[in-house]
Amino acid sequence: MTVNTGLPRSAPTRAESAPRPAYFRTARAHLDRATTRLAWLVCGDAAVVLVLAVLLGFIPDSWVEGAGIADASDLLPTSGLSPGQTVLGVLLCLILLHAYGPLGSRRSNERRLVGAGLGLALPYWNSLWNDFDVVLLFGFLLASAVVAAGLFVGRRLMERIVRKYTDAGPIQVLLIGHPHDVERVRRHPAFGSADAYAISGIFDPEILRRREGARETLLAAIRGSGAESVALCCGALADEAFEAVQDVVLATGCQLMGLGRTRLAAGSEPRVAWFRCSPVVLLTQPAWRTGWMLLKRALDFIGAAAALVVLSPLMALIAAIIKLESSGSVIFAQQRLGLGGERFRCLKFRTMRVDAEEFLRSDPLMYNRYIQNNFKIPSGLDVRVTRVGRFLRRASLDELPQFWNVLQGEMSLVGPRPIVPDELAAYGDSAAVLLSVKPGLVGAWAVNGRSEIGYPARADMELGYVRHWRVGLDLSLLARAVPVVLSRRGAH
Repeated sequence: MTVNTGLPRSAPTRAESAPRPAYFRTARAHLDRATTRLAWLVCGDAAVVLVLAVLLGFIPDSWVEGAGIADASDLLPTSGLSPGQTVLGVLLCLILLHAYGPLGSRRSNERRLVGAGLGLALPYWNSLWNDFDVVLLFGFLLASAVVAAGLFVGRRLMERIVRKYTDAGPIQVLLIGHPHDVERVRRHPAFGSADAYAISGIFDPEILRRREGARETLLAAIRGSGAESVALCCGALADEAFEAVQDVVLATGCQLMGLGRTRLAAGSEPRVAWFRCSPVVLLTQPAWRTGWMLLKRALDFIGAAAALVVLSPLMALIAAIIKLESSGSVIFAQQRLGLGGERFRCLKFRTMRVDAEEFLRSDPLMYNRYIQNNFKIPSGLDVRVTRVGRFLRRASLDELPQFWNVLQGEMSLVGPRPIVPDELAAYGDSAAVLLSVKPGLVGAWAVNGRSEIGYPARADMELGYVRHWRVGLDLSLLARAVPVVLSRRGAH
């Protein structure tokens, strides 16, 4: 019999209200983390853009007079935005490009670069459209690059500040999997850092497959472990079992995630697409990757053209010195493998005697040493190298003509170093992966020791670049190449 106490039905009993505090406590923890991180990152980006916008508006004329630009104001649009408007424009573009995702992105650097360009495009657009000027276009590209670099440095700093001073500790995770899955999960990069995720418990997926009492048991496991997130690491679940997990996660305010593979296919950038209200994870997207490769080609063309113009006096001097030391062509062209295995003539300043190739193959002992030493004879033991050639190799000046290969589209500024056909065997079954991109002037192997690193370590480095390629990686390798060249490490 039900007794009417006269109390309004809106007043729940203790048992009815028990789940609510747990739900809101977990949901609030996720909200606090996301809000705090977003606030710090937005404030950091705003501060960086504001400082750079002010500085770019007051570039001293003396900084650019030597470059042939009469006035630094030529780099700026006639009707520019105020620093505050510039900050709002860049931040809005970053938000629209999802540059403030909760866990970051492999392409966050590219998004900041595009966001900086779009945010600065507004003040430049009218001037470039009505009165196109190469100097003004250069100013736009320079300003975009400076702001993007500033955002990159600022974001790294702010991420450290967020983790050190504002983070509430690692997120506690309940694993749905078998005991033998725990070690595999611990090796996952997301769980390798103590400030990201921590395993608070493990739940047997067989309970879900039995269905009976699955929801109640999982609910008790989440509350008992204090988990804020639930991770699936047990393989595929039946629709009914997965629905049970979703219901419980929704009821507790937890985050549900699936642990993807740590080793992805070359060129993969997983994205979720929806077809008839059902999600599909696209692991590779040729069209998306092709778009970025077109951008890479545009940067290659501009960079190679600029390098050939700026370095032409030095290249003419080197050619004259080579000609004075010995007769013959100043350029050495060797058959190398390019995109798709297509052969091309890789250009270098000649550093050896004219008949170096024939001399090598005519001497079995030297040729065997060449093969065993990763297709290169140590400079000190190679009698074919000239005195000028030895210096050019140590200074990496012998590779300057390859800017012409880049301009023609046979090579890229950044990529695996071009190989001779005999080297392809060192890549085994992954040879097709290596040949899926253009070879480059600078690459992972080139900035990590070059000739000091042989096969198979070299193959692992070059294939790692191809598999994890992104524009940000190219920019990082280009920046690292400068000190490597100056130090002459591995160059011989």
